[in-house]
Amino acid sequence: DKKFGAHNERNQGPILEKLLQYLPQCSAPKGGASPLQVLEVASGTGQHAAFFSGALHNVIWQPSDYDPRCLKSIDMWTSALRDNIRCAVELDVTKDSCDWPLSADSFDVIFNCNMIHLAPIQVMQGLCAGAGVVAKAGAKLFLYGPFTEGGKHVSESNAAFDGKMRSRDPSWGVRAVEDVQLEMAKHGFSLLAKELMPANNFLLVFTKSVSGV
Repeated sequence: DKKFGAHNERNQGPILEKLLQYLPQCSAPKGGASPLQVLEVASGTGQHAAFFSGALHNVIWQPSDYDPRCLKSIDMWTSALRDNIRCAVELDVTKDSCDWPLSADSFDVIFNCNMIHLAPIQVMQGLCAGAGVVAKAGAKLFLYGPFTEGGKHVSESNAAFDGKMRSRDPSWGVRAVEDVQLEMAKHGFSLLAKELMPANNFLLVFTKSVSGV
């Protein structure tokens, strides 16, 4: 079935503004500069893949997900957009990065939205490790979702949401910006920016060192 998430429609506009801010070359006319290779980890419904690949002319978008049901939905959203978007690939980020179905040093951009708080900590760790392998030197990684900072939630609603997730699964929960930053640093990434987004979310922007870890 073709899945739909209202939250995806709400956040895609604000996210697009930030992608254009940090990746101005994404809006270059077709046929100009070489398109940026973008990996979306955990594409979910496929709405973001369809929206961003349509709005950003100078990219090749690679959607992915570990859930076969999501892979079908992604392809339903994107099947008519094959000009600059690839077929979704099955990707479990907890697998060794050597087993990812993607080539090393092949992506200019990695994008992940609303995943790491809805999964065990190993998923965040796997994302960081795999990104360190498949991202090119100088690549940017965008991580969207709720985060704590200095041990505190940015709102009471985020704290309540965190408690609700942890009651559902104790291994889930809102992650600390500092913990993500430390994990990313292990794999050659440094925090470039931290943007406060609507609904008390953040967009963390990392960049991969040009000289490796």
